[in-house]
Amino acid sequence: MVASFTSISKILFFENNYIYAIQITLSPPVPIAPGSGSGPGPTISTLTPTFSWQGVSGADYYRFSISVYPYGTSNIIYTSSNSTSTSHPLPSGALQNSKMYRWNMRAFTNAGVSSDYSSDLYFQTPALTPTLSPPVPPINLRLTSVDDKEINLSWDAPLNNGGSAITYYKIYRGSHSNEETLLDIILFPLSVYNDKKEITNNSVYFYKIKVVNDIGGSNFSNEISAIPKSTVAKPPSPTFITKNCIYACTYSFSINTFLGCKSF
Repeated sequence: MVASFTSISKILFFENNYIYAIQITLSPPVPIAPGSGSGPGPTISTLTPTFSWQGVSGADYYRFSISVYPYGTSNIIYTSSNSTSTSHPLPSGALQNSKMYRWNMRAFTNAGVSSDYSSDLYFQTPALTPTLSPPVPPINLRLTSVDDKEINLSWDAPLNNGGSAITYYKIYRGSHSNEETLLDIILFPLSVYNDKKEITNNSVYFYKIKVVNDIGGSNFSNEISAIPKSTVAKPPSPTFITKNCIYACTYSFSINTFLGCKSF
């Protein structure tokens, strides 16, 4: 008759057709970190934590598995290699931000003996921190009117603020293309500008703008140009009142004066 064992690590001796052996059983390891015994667990500060546990007497190595919510074997996202120590740094890429995870483990001997599964620990990963940047440039910078020593601009807000609130616009002006210098600063969300600063008629002016948030300033917008001109009013047309008479009227354009009419 032969005794039957689930896991046999060592044969001690034979006697009277019996095989006497000892069956080694392992206690489950005790997970320490990361996590707590109930879900969803604490939020860890990194996506590459070090997993640690209490060692088990007689164990040769350990192996743990991590599952993502709703947990279970069908949701395992990582199984460690055989670890002979009581800690294991998790490589990058296994965990993702804003997820809930659970992990447990087993102990093993080189003879093939394994423990039951340990208790579960639960933890969460931190939310993804948005990457902040300067905003993209304002769009559609355009002329709204060009008058006597006066140029009026308008534009549309940028399509992306870079993740940080916009604070103001910078207006740039120059007398040559792509050589604009800072002219003025106006607070967001105002998107029109009236330029009367040292404007000379019949001179060309080039404009660009930038938008600024707490991180920095955008690139330049599109460039536009304008030439202000003086407005000359035409003299009024004389009004004639006739009463069955013939009139000869005189108007001097040189002195912009109506000289009168003479009836015949």
